Amino acid sequence: MLSITFISLFIAMILYFSFPSILLKMGEKFSHDGDYFKAKTYYDKINENFPKASVTESALEKAGYVSAIHNKIMISSSGFGPIYNSNHYIFPETRAYYEEILQRFPRGLSAQRVRYNLLIPDVQGEVLHGNVEEAIEMIKSFYANIHNETPRYMNAYTINGAIQAFEVKGYDEEAKDLLRWIIDYEDDWEKNIFQDYLSRLENSKDAYGSVTGKVSLRGKSFKNIPVFLQYQDTPDGTLYGFTQEAFWAITDNNGNFEFPNIPEGRYTVGLIGDLDQIGDTVLQGNPFEHTDFTIEKGQTYDFNISFVDRMKIISPVDGEEIKEDFIQFQWEPLEGAAYYTIALGISFEGASGTRIYGKYNTNEALVSKEDILYLHNFHTFDEEGPIPEPFFGFMNPKGQLFWGVHAYDENDRLLSSSIGYIRDESTEFSIGEIELTEGDKKLLKRDYAGAIESYEQSLAENKEDIHSLLMLARLYNFEQKLSNYTYGNKEKAKEYYRRLHKITGNEIFLENSN
Repeated sequence: MLSITFISLFIAMILYFSFPSILLKMGEKFSHDGDYFKAKTYYDKINENFPKASVTESALEKAGYVSAIHNKIMISSSGFGPIYNSNHYIFPETRAYYEEILQRFPRGLSAQRVRYNLLIPDVQGEVLHGNVEEAIEMIKSFYANIHNETPRYMNAYTINGAIQAFEVKGYDEEAKDLLRWIIDYEDDWEKNIFQDYLSRLENSKDAYGSVTGKVSLRGKSFKNIPVFLQYQDTPDGTLYGFTQEAFWAITDNNGNFEFPNIPEGRYTVGLIGDLDQIGDTVLQGNPFEHTDFTIEKGQTYDFNISFVDRMKIISPVDGEEIKEDFIQFQWEPLEGAAYYTIALGISFEGASGTRIYGKYNTNEALVSKEDILYLHNFHTFDEEGPIPEPFFGFMNPKGQLFWGVHAYDENDRLLSSSIGYIRDESTEFSIGEIELTEGDKKLLKRDYAGAIESYEQSLAENKEDIHSLLMLARLYNFEQKLSNYTYGNKEKAKEYYRRLHKITGNEIFLENSN
């Protein structure tokens, strides 16, 4: 009996000590799958129930990491979307995790990494409040301490990012002195990274401009919002998001931000937000009128970024199937709106696109189902060639239709919209399933040649076969030059769009017929 009790106790002890590791693995799996909220619950359980376990330090660090990206969004002149972790800013919840690590596990590897994550925000805070000497001492002390740690964890880009806080605010000489101090330090560790930065500062020739702005939320100042400027060094195209070299500022208590000392060049501007705060809002007006802008010496560029409540839609909603030939879209009127446009959208396998349709002076629109079927949206492709479903446009058999509305003032300035940063499933609707033709079935199997042959055959039998004409026009109009898709023919596409316009009289086809 005693031996059985001992064995049971032994097994229980094994389970107790292994359970935190099991929870950690489960959290890592959810994090890998993108379910950060679920992952964080597992990391928190480890900290709450096994505070002295060997994996608790790692769990706290991982909880801090997922809290930094979960429910956060990047909004910039080049688009919006989820973010990746950056040590250029820190939200309160994440800071709380990191400070707990420093307090409970000060000698661990997690603590070493966490100190880097806190360095830039802490230096930015000191510089922002004019405590320049304190900020300098903070960097020097940090750099000296990391050389005495065993094992040594190094990240030159983070230290450069902290020094960048001086440059942004116009403390160029202080930034240069700090870089020289690091370069002269006894260690040769990654000196070239600091030397490159110093060379850029020394060769800048005082060619600086400034960027200012204000961020508001529902008419009130929006404080503690990270704002970034990303230098665009690609001549053809625009880099999405931000890199290690981006400049950062934080909005103050009045929602203002300032980059008083930015080198000349082409930039994009953006910010990081928490969806718990801005998830039900949209940007008013067009604060990012151009995808990028060029900073010139002595010039100041100002941005007014205002988040306002989303508009409310009335119908159709909740996946309603429209059986009539016309769809009546209705929404709540917005005070001050001179006119509205509706946006018709389709989502497919994580991607989505919208088309602006019509201009209306009242809070309702009557749209023919035929028009929606004729609209085209977006193309996608992979290594096998174009993905078939988008060729169907709003008839995509695997797509989900949704809609929204935009409101404008008399000067064509966007006042608000029903389409925000979180997908609202209540705006979905359906126009019923289409009956697939032989050509459709072949197209869905990626038999492009077979699909074209079937559509052409159907057209030979019925010269006014609108569906075959439309699918052929889209297949011939595909513009991407891919080795595994050789059927593009712009002249044929134009011919078929002209025929569609002649048969239907619908002006939608004119945009592709010339």
